[in-house]
Amino acid sequence: MICFRIFFVTFAILVAGFAYGATQDLIIRTNVYSLRSVYIKWAVPEGRVGLAGTNWDTLYYLTVKDPSDNSILFSTTTLSQTDIEGKDLTAIPVPNVGSGAYNFYIKGHQSLTKKLSNISLLSGLSQLNFTQADNSATLGSLLLLAGDISGSTSSPSTMGDDVINAVDLSIMLNSLDDDDPTTRGLRPNLNQDPVVNSVDMSLLLNNLDKEGDI
Repeated sequence: MICFRIFFVTFAILVAGFAYGATQDLIIRTNVYSLRSVYIKWAVPEGRVGLAGTNWDTLYYLTVKDPSDNSILFSTTTLSQTDIEGKDLTAIPVPNVGSGAYNFYIKGHQSLTKKLSNISLLSGLSQLNFTQADNSATLGSLLLLAGDISGSTSSPSTMGDDVINAVDLSIMLNSLDDDDPTTRGLRPNLNQDPVVNSVDMSLLLNNLDKEGDI
């Protein structure tokens, strides 16, 4: 009986110690992962009017995928917004994703998804420059292709279907010649000038049947 009690107490201590160690390990890993974040160096929508860097703002959300199997590791659950220079310097935490190379995707509220491949995510703050295929620091020539205007801008899950097709064309036709005094009140106003017109239609038609990056 004494031997049995000693064994039971020893076993209980070992189990408790294992549970405590596992809990501590989980907390430590979570804290390490939470230190990783990104910011938008540049993401430039196609066809905007005005001087460069004065009309490049867009609502957007980000997604992170594993390059090996294309599985989603993280996606923002709310919409963010770049400024008129196409930047969002606010740190976006990327929780529960360790150091390594991943594919990053940005989806704008008037554009198709744009992909950056094999981007290193390290501890601290990492840049995302969607105007350069290699994510280098300078402003490049890659643009967010305009025309995906179906759905609503209330959340990431409703913001377009990532293909430019007859649905988007129908929305554009219904808004044709509508005034947009704020230049940002009508989603079909792709170039963000004061009216939805043939310029916006041309942008959409040029991208008809194109799909977002996967």
